[in-house]
Amino acid sequence: MQLENVYLARSEARKRLQTIAELNKLPASAISMGVAFTDVANNYALAVRVREKWGVVHIESLLRENLERMVEGDLDIRYTGPAFALQPMRASSGPPRAKPISIGDSLSHEQSLGGTLGFFAKDRKSGDPGIVSANHVIAEVDIAKPGDSIVSPATGSTGSRQIAELVRSVPLHGGGLKLADAAFARLITNDFDPKTLPNGTLLGTGSVAESTAVNKVGEKSGLTFGHIRAFDYDKLQVLGYSSDLPFVDFENQIEIESSDAIDDFALDGDSGSLVYNHRFHAVGLLFSRCVTGGTFQNGLAYASPIAKILELLELDPL
Repeated sequence: MQLENVYLARSEARKRLQTIAELNKLPASAISMGVAFTDVANNYALAVRVREKWGVVHIESLLRENLERMVEGDLDIRYTGPAFALQPMRASSGPPRAKPISIGDSLSHEQSLGGTLGFFAKDRKSGDPGIVSANHVIAEVDIAKPGDSIVSPATGSTGSRQIAELVRSVPLHGGGLKLADAAFARLITNDFDPKTLPNGTLLGTGSVAESTAVNKVGEKSGLTFGHIRAFDYDKLQVLGYSSDLPFVDFENQIEIESSDAIDDFALDGDSGSLVYNHRFHAVGLLFSRCVTGGTFQNGLAYASPIAKILELLELDPL
């Protein structure tokens, strides 16, 4: 399908799903719909992700029956199970590396376990250089205050030291559909390297349209390889944030599967990791995963688009 036809199909699918009595018992969050890449250039499919374990084959037949020829063969439907926020963890064992602060390093809010430093950016308001990671890594799911210390490696690790002060975050509380899980902190050190990646040099930002082949560099699992399967989901419910925020609903997120039959694309501790394509353009910030789904059934990962993060946090990339 052409891209515009996928969006038409998605809109119609949502309308039809509401009228199918057999699906009324499912919560609205049980089915996510987005745009899937296909093997044909400039051709897309309607991505349907079933979060509840409830007859994917049956749901597919109902969709095809009710959408008639609108989707034809261009329907990418998968059972994934629920999506969870990647949980902060202690930094990997061993002494801190004697090098400048860089992409992929362990970091955390001063009072929490750790995640991953995503990328470096400049505050449009003040001009200060800083770092970007997930809200739930350095902003404590909206609880942290401006000026709070951000440390690297994560709290409790050997050699942990303050590297930044929290400035602002994209709120996760308040209901409605959120666009990113991200936060920005101002650097208090000049000892940083904003461009070096394990397999190259970061060359700016890009979009999902540039390439489906992507890498991620995370504190827990290091450099991993994957493919963007789909993007622009209408609703992605992510569980496991905190006791007072059991879930957050997102839209317009990027879905990534591992290219490796054995290794997961992301693990707990990787939240906040930078996702970049083969042109070394940053495309997303990792924050969530499903434990099932994907070609090798080793889970699907979700990232917030870089362009939207820069807009919401009022930043420019370094």
